[in-house]
Amino acid sequence: MNTSLNKSVAIWNCGIVAKSLTKIVKAISADQNTISIICSTEYDKRSVESKLKETASIVVTISDVFDEYKKQGDSLNNDRVMKLSEENEIKYGVNMVEIISADRHIGRGFVKGAWYPRSTLSENITYIESLNIINGLFDFFDKFFSKSKIDVLLLEVASISPKVACVVARSHKVEVRIPHPSRVDKGYFFSKNEFIEYPDWSSSYKENLEKINKHKEPDLRIKGESYYLAKSEIIGYLQYGSLINTIKKIITQFVTYFYRKLKGYRKYTEYYFTDKVRAIWRYHRGIVKAQNKTYIKHSSFLNKNYVLLPLQLEPESSMMVMTPEFNNQLYLIHLIASNMPASWTLVVKEHPLALGVRPSGFMTGIESYPNVCFASPFDNTKEWYKRSQAVATINSTVGYDAAFDGVPVLSFGKYNFISILDHVYYVNTSKSIFSAFNAIKKNKFDIEQRRIQGFSLYETIKNNAFLLDARAFLSGNAKDVDIEIFASNFIKS
Repeated sequence: MNTSLNKSVAIWNCGIVAKSLTKIVKAISADQNTISIICSTEYDKRSVESKLKETASIVVTISDVFDEYKKQGDSLNNDRVMKLSEENEIKYGVNMVEIISADRHIGRGFVKGAWYPRSTLSENITYIESLNIINGLFDFFDKFFSKSKIDVLLLEVASISPKVACVVARSHKVEVRIPHPSRVDKGYFFSKNEFIEYPDWSSSYKENLEKINKHKEPDLRIKGESYYLAKSEIIGYLQYGSLINTIKKIITQFVTYFYRKLKGYRKYTEYYFTDKVRAIWRYHRGIVKAQNKTYIKHSSFLNKNYVLLPLQLEPESSMMVMTPEFNNQLYLIHLIASNMPASWTLVVKEHPLALGVRPSGFMTGIESYPNVCFASPFDNTKEWYKRSQAVATINSTVGYDAAFDGVPVLSFGKYNFISILDHVYYVNTSKSIFSAFNAIKKNKFDIEQRRIQGFSLYETIKNNAFLLDARAFLSGNAKDVDIEIFASNFIKS
């Protein structure tokens, strides 16, 4: 994409863009680009209009769609909604249920691996009303793209509204750009769809591979670390293990709740206050319970064959949006446990951020498999995966780390960039998993070649991504030079 020549750019005011919106708009519009802003609430729209009245040509809010849904109430014609839904499925080439399941509110029933707070939207909406909202969003973005003649849409995807925006954008031939962590150091890249596909860096990877094979570089160690922001989040989350910190968090929730109420700030997706407090207490209890539980020791598995499965956090866009083709971790465990060689064990490692989050019966169901056991969520994940026969993942960062280190990976995610490696197997059925296990047992690719391939891909991503201090962007403290880097890479993408 080259936006340096009078392009019309729409920016969704959310995610890492929100707190630095004014600076980002200034940087992008400096190249004579026309800027439109999409907001999630009326409150955000008023705020943006006051700050960017000289820069943004159009400012809209999707709250208009939700306002209309509320007005219609019981007057909905079910047959008409269903007919329009099917017409939109044909027109835009997407299943309506895929869109519903991308949202943690109206798609709550599709999330099987987590308990999380209910919301005004999740508890007060029917299936027909959900379809009606999505039809309204289709109409909203169809008119928006037609009227504004948008060329490029910059956004992050974490719910139905941006998901629909991406779908409609494709039908209008509007390019989509989504900033996302590269999973190498503090690197970021711009994906071109909501599935967060990486850019086509295959030629760069092949060049790196040829170079390393030719010079046989002795040091293939990965010197950086994967997505650093997630690691800092885990450290912060584990503070809930302290009763004092937990009480402080609950008090903060009370203060925030009454402040927002006083200011009149409302969202249709507002989580129930009592559930938010309950969630904090669940975090505390989950961490304390895990700290007191007995898990298998890594030292006892040094000479055993096992597959490591690091569970992923739910509900998260990584599974709800990025992998609509496979997002059920319980089914994933069933497939692996049912197809492993007799002498192998499936070692499940809980995500630290999911402690206290799993629904009742989730872990009990996993424990019933005779060839499955649990590693401590506090263990060093690398110590587990580097001696494993394979790592299984939908699209977790651990899967990428393992692949970089030459460990075979069973990839259930369709769009994982690591699938370019010979030791990464895209699987989604019993047959494909069984075949992958056979290939791994036969050891078709020696460890040295796997490490060379993994290191080559790591270097490819590192060299092609751009550095971004996500924490600074999210807090509104991004430096001008970082804004320029973000804007220039957006333009080059």
